[in-house]
Amino acid sequence: MVDLMLRDFSHLAVRVLSIDTAVDPSLNVHCERLWGFLMQIGRAGRILGLLQGPPCETWTAARHHQQFDIDGNAVRGPRPLRTTDDLWGIALLSCRELAQVYTGNVLLLKGLLPAVVVALHGGATILEHPAMPFADEISSIWRLGLLRLLMRGPSGPFRRITAEQWRLGSCGVKPTTFKYSNCDLPAAIHACQDPNAKRPTQVLLGKNKDGTFRTSQAKEYPPLLNRAFAMAIGRAMRRWSLASGCPQTEPYGLKLEQTAICTEYDVLCPDYQPS
Repeated sequence: MVDLMLRDFSHLAVRVLSIDTAVDPSLNVHCERLWGFLMQIGRAGRILGLLQGPPCETWTAARHHQQFDIDGNAVRGPRPLRTTDDLWGIALLSCRELAQVYTGNVLLLKGLLPAVVVALHGGATILEHPAMPFADEISSIWRLGLLRLLMRGPSGPFRRITAEQWRLGSCGVKPTTFKYSNCDLPAAIHACQDPNAKRPTQVLLGKNKDGTFRTSQAKEYPPLLNRAFAMAIGRAMRRWSLASGCPQTEPYGLKLEQTAICTEYDVLCPDYQPS
């Protein structure tokens, strides 16, 4: 969707970078060179739009509910690793659980820092995560003091909106909260909702017969939500004064772009040789 939106900005040298090890093992934000590059272009005001979805496996409310298999039998699911009183992780975790919580914490914090940098330099940012549960004891990133500080009005750099993804084509209800800056995300989400969408009745808890978690069905953003993201960023870009440039002057950025394209579109790219 972003690629389609960028057709309206063909006079600009804009690249789309997908920084995720799920795209390619080399696209790891823990890589010193990659992290330094992202922070450099962020501070230079050269990141126009930043979309983030930090992992929710250690935060999900599904860990707090009884889970059932495909036949309706109660099964033991993964236990909660966080509570409202221990948002960064409960005590006495196993080594495996500790590694999960550590990864979740680091990726969340490594997402917030560039979001702040980009927002303060005028770029549009969007971060999505499951909405805050109604039960007070269930953990959520939206209960973190750090997030609440960043969204504190009237001068905080971020705002938030909560929407149910089924209105945008998701197979589950999936209430989701979005932290955003420098764009009108609420208007874009409203414009992209399907007026004929039917509220799903299935509950994405427990496992399927093949052993996969039912929540995996809703991991990918529905197309209409992707359209809303692109619309929000595109509308913001139309209000800005943007300078054209030559993409060939930045070989590392071009390499990152080509790596994502080769993986996501399953095409064979020529060997990249930086100039």
